[in-house]
Amino acid sequence: MDFRIESHPAMKLTGLPMRTGIERGRAQTEIANFWTRMSGTEAVRKLQRSIPAGSRIGLAGVCADMEPLSQTFTYLIAIETPADRSGLPDGCVDVTVAAARWAIFEAIGAVPWGIQKTFAEIYGAWFVSSGYEHADGPELEVYPPGDVTSDDYRCEVWIPVVKGS
Repeated sequence: MDFRIESHPAMKLTGLPMRTGIERGRAQTEIANFWTRMSGTEAVRKLQRSIPAGSRIGLAGVCADMEPLSQTFTYLIAIETPADRSGLPDGCVDVTVAAARWAIFEAIGAVPWGIQKTFAEIYGAWFVSSGYEHADGPELEVYPPGDVTSDDYRCEVWIPVVKGS
């Protein structure tokens, strides 16, 4: 599995949230439905128009605030927080992402299939053999412009990592 390791400074993200859980594939279904419901809405267009110049991530999916006991987390359709918040849609929440070392994976394929397949490979095989462990912090799905329904669409999964002991 191809990946690269990069260190990035802290960043603040802002986005439209939903809460979901990981039992029985619930998150995969609910996140895909969330994107379907939100894509093309004025709220997402406002987010896209508010992406700061020079943004590292553009429009992204963010998995944050994992609660291990309930196995739930907050998922956001998000951008880096702009200096001018006046163009943001109602209902946005902020997430602070600490400076981190990231394992960055390319996901190839139509969304959501390509991204779901990549996550399955990361957790099913890569963590087992890589010598890295998941660090505390949100996971990012970075979606560059393009046809997300195309079989050759390319996006990225960013996982915060530390070298295993």
